[in-house]
Amino acid sequence: MKKWQIWYVCLGALFLLSGVVGCLLLHFAPDAGLAGVKSVANLARLPVRLVWAQGDVGEGNETAALALEDLTGNQRQYVQEMLAADLAVLATATGELDITSSTLGQEIVVERVLQGNGLDAGSTCMVWQEYGLQVIDGEIAYNNVLNLMQPGKQYLIFLTDQSLNRVSDDRNYLVASTWFGYLPVPFSPDVALPDDSRYDLYAEWADYPAFLATPEIAQARNAITVELLQHYGLYESGSDW
Repeated sequence: MKKWQIWYVCLGALFLLSGVVGCLLLHFAPDAGLAGVKSVANLARLPVRLVWAQGDVGEGNETAALALEDLTGNQRQYVQEMLAADLAVLATATGELDITSSTLGQEIVVERVLQGNGLDAGSTCMVWQEYGLQVIDGEIAYNNVLNLMQPGKQYLIFLTDQSLNRVSDDRNYLVASTWFGYLPVPFSPDVALPDDSRYDLYAEWADYPAFLATPEIAQARNAITVELLQHYGLYESGSDW
């Protein structure tokens, strides 16, 4: 056998061995129960670690201060970015999830299209965002500021269209913003997490629309949320926040 033939045989064997090892590691690696999570209900009784909350304190409190400055100083920009989204819909979350290693999909049923084209009332689609639920150091970890949409609850959702929707019967959209991509309807004011609370049963996190480090950041987010809900006639006057 020639040297180049030996090289290709060895290379092929290496790839095969890598595949076998990868499958074994995947099979035996602890998943903390995440493999069985297909819905928010499946997650409720499992412990989840929040990787971070918006404004989690870094050295010298710089992270919290900068997060607050960003929200207050760029309120108009955040609102305008959402108003420019491809679609805005009022929808109900079904609670069904599609979890991958780097993305998270949530199923919704559209009740009303507020801006844009491509969806109709009654349409079902998946809303995708980066990161989400992962297993880190043997624990289920949630790696987003926006909480999961809760089953049966209504949301104002801002979506970015995908070209594949033009050739596929399945509808898949990206959430248009990491911070304000979906907002509970009726208005549910943001509140800060307890200082030392980052690991608990997911059921304990369910009522938080977003995960925030300080009351000041929560108030700044509420101001933006209220302005967006008002724009679409979804804010009930007199709501206390």
